[in-house]
Amino acid sequence: MSAKKEFGDFQTPLPLARDVVRLVASLIGTPGRVIEPTAGFGTFLEAAAENWGRRAVYEGYEINPAYVEDAIFRLAAKKISIERQDFFDADWRKILSQPDSDNVLVLGNPPWVTSAELGSLGSKNVPAKTNFQRLRGLDAKTGKSNFDIAEWMLIRLVDSLPASGLMAMLCKTMTARKVMRHLWKADGGRDQSAIFLIDAKKHFDVSVDACLFVVGGKVHPRRVATIYASLDTSDKLSEFGLIDGSLVSDVTSYEELRDLDGGSPYTWRSGLKHDASEVMELTPSIL
Repeated sequence: MSAKKEFGDFQTPLPLARDVVRLVASLIGTPGRVIEPTAGFGTFLEAAAENWGRRAVYEGYEINPAYVEDAIFRLAAKKISIERQDFFDADWRKILSQPDSDNVLVLGNPPWVTSAELGSLGSKNVPAKTNFQRLRGLDAKTGKSNFDIAEWMLIRLVDSLPASGLMAMLCKTMTARKVMRHLWKADGGRDQSAIFLIDAKKHFDVSVDACLFVVGGKVHPRRVATIYASLDTSDKLSEFGLIDGSLVSDVTSYEELRDLDGGSPYTWRSGLKHDASEVMELTPSIL
């Protein structure tokens, strides 16, 4: 079994981590604690310590013992704590709610792998089986129950985050949207909710839509999040949100054209191509 594939292991390059830390600093200033829950080599903690120095406390948790050993060796002089910890066994509510957890920042890059992929590998690196998506009947047993492991992790982290805390994690853009949809349907939005798009091909050599997903603060009735084209708060693209129970990719455009939404007087027959096969299939002829 490929360990890299099993753990969704895409280590964050230091230049990208530094860009992320600079962006987060512009949003929240100086955090009290910086926690990287899937630390890997501790790249985000390294970038955070460069930026905030000893004004913050730095803690990393990682399941891979080789990565833990490497991170401890490289980062010891920066007063960064790294512990071996399986994410799925950790009590994140307790970790994130320590007495000194005011203005806590959860930073990092969770695994980019789905539950189905791990199942096909026979991996045990999966969360306990629960129907956290609240699917019904066969949907809970079949394809719709497949999910990114990062989706499960991010939901648990946000649920454990103090009201004064912020989470900023790299993930697939679709994963971020699914997490926001889950939060919006469960209990509402958050004071701070944003997606900053990144070039995954450039940074990780993978062809997938990816982003820095930022969420935190108190529960808020407004179910809208901002999308930025880059790691720059002046580069705003649009807002997406939950309207009447459905995810809308561009809230402003939808509101302008909302009166067009509704049922159609025409019914589309999915078997139309099959019904018209005699006039839609071409056969070669010899002239």
